[in-house]
Amino acid sequence: MLYVVCYPVLAPADLAAIEAFRHRHEPRRAKAILPHVTLVFGAGAIPEDELVGRLFDEASTTAPFPLTLDSPEPYRDPLRGERKVFLKVKGGREQVKRLYRALNRDAPLAPYAFDPHMTIASPESEGALATAVSEAASLPVPISAMATALQLLRFDGDRIVPLGEFAFGPQPGP
Repeated sequence: MLYVVCYPVLAPADLAAIEAFRHRHEPRRAKAILPHVTLVFGAGAIPEDELVGRLFDEASTTAPFPLTLDSPEPYRDPLRGERKVFLKVKGGREQVKRLYRALNRDAPLAPYAFDPHMTIASPESEGALATAVSEAASLPVPISAMATALQLLRFDGDRIVPLGEFAFGPQPGP
């Protein structure tokens, strides 16, 4: 499956705080992927070459922009039984939503509401969720960052393979 993420550029102290939190509350994911905001979730309906074209187009017409991560919030997905803790994207929210809409314009999930966020915990129980939410209150929010690029990844179920990075701003030709 294909994914598109943005790895926000964070101050070293903020990155360390988020990473330490993730290593406690979602150790497998924290080892597999850096803190990120996902813009394309498991694309199967969009051919890879078409997604690459969209990434090139969107990145080349998007200037780097500031992000603010704020409001740690619990999330429960009753259909999949998943529990998460999110840092909500506050500043830069509209830019992230615009990118999401452009990249997912004809994907099956495109019509659904997208709430930009960074997942920082994936607890397996309600008790672990309560602990993670409580500890998230100690994170240094709001956290300022910069969105500078999009990354295309392939997730094969066991590992994440980077396929390309698309820096914001004018791009050299193919």
